[in-house]
Amino acid sequence: MCFENIHLILDHAGYGLEDSVFVRIYLKEFERDFATFNRVYTRHFPQDKPLPSRTTVGVSALGRGALVEVDLVCFKANQR
Repeated sequence: MCFENIHLILDHAGYGLEDSVFVRIYLKEFERDFATFNRVYTRHFPQDKPLPSRTTVGVSALGRGALVEVDLVCFKANQR
């Protein structure tokens, strides 16, 4: 669900996940969820390009009882 929301937000702003240069991920249940999240994460990025830099952090709590939070930085060289 979080990637569906990210796709919608990026599309509205004129970007796509292929424009990501850095991704920060917070997991409430790091040990339990990291491998599964990683499989889902890689499916959403172009397979013919390197994945963006990222940090994945385990946290004790997230807002509204969430299990995962993702934020990212995008850049397009041809935008002015």
